[in-house]
Amino acid sequence: MARASTATIGKNLENRRAAILKAAAEVFLEGGFERACIDDVIAKIGGSKRTIYKEFGNKENLFAEIITARTAQALAANLPKEELDKTDLRSALIAFAEGFLRLIMAPETLSLYRVVFGECRQFPMLGKSFYEGGPAQTRAQLAQILDHFKKRGDIAVSDLGFAADAFISMLRGNHHLQVVLGIRPPLSRKEIREIVEGKVDIFLNGVKARR
Repeated sequence: MARASTATIGKNLENRRAAILKAAAEVFLEGGFERACIDDVIAKIGGSKRTIYKEFGNKENLFAEIITARTAQALAANLPKEELDKTDLRSALIAFAEGFLRLIMAPETLSLYRVVFGECRQFPMLGKSFYEGGPAQTRAQLAQILDHFKKRGDIAVSDLGFAADAFISMLRGNHHLQVVLGIRPPLSRKEIREIVEGKVDIFLNGVKARR
């Protein structure tokens, strides 16, 4: 029997890793972080504790990887550098903003957000892992996008991190808090588009009248 190719083995490992993360996310969302255990993950997909611990180390790292993987998947949909060269600043910000709002309004993301905020006081590392794997990565990518257009001469801002924070805060607005609290349903794609275009224009142009 021919040996499996390196590519096939790599793909199998990648699929297995994705399956573990999917099952673990379901476990965390069903019972919360404190009550979740590796045995529950194994019950869903089979395998052994040894495999999961070897791959992720512990429950905290497994949860952090779920956040990182979900954020990376969402950010991958944004414009790569070669595409940024072909577009304008407003279009790039709209693409980023729509991807960001779709991410934070997705049911699984909202559920993970609630888990973190409900248990981070008891498990401080949970909040740190969530921030570093999610919001910090999003901020870093936006800062890179802004830096690209700064080098092109399209924007003049000294602190790109501050600008990225300001834009992300504008995008979250009150909508995200209302959705997390269950006051309103997540934004529809049409609502996201309308909100994004308005906030991008305010971010780029400000609100002060020009005479």
